[in-house]
Amino acid sequence: MPIRGGYPGPESAYTSEDWRIMQTAYRKSAALLDRNPAGGKDADRLAREVMRLYNLGYRDIEALAFAAANVENNRREQDRKSPASV
Repeated sequence: MPIRGGYPGPESAYTSEDWRIMQTAYRKSAALLDRNPAGGKDADRLAREVMRLYNLGYRDIEALAFAAANVENNRREQDRKSPASV
């Protein structure tokens, strides 16, 4: 799973509940995007977006998942519209 890290301990900035919320939201956002939650194209980007939104204060799993999926959809749309870099 793309969201992983130093689970609760001296090295972790997040609690086990924080990780649970982010992991669940990641899986839900991957499902909204019809993607394999275990990985694949742009999995890390989606995971980073979930974490970014979590750090901004999103704590509701459904809202977090929807927001992350929405941002990712917008990015994919922009990628399609932008000419490929050479």
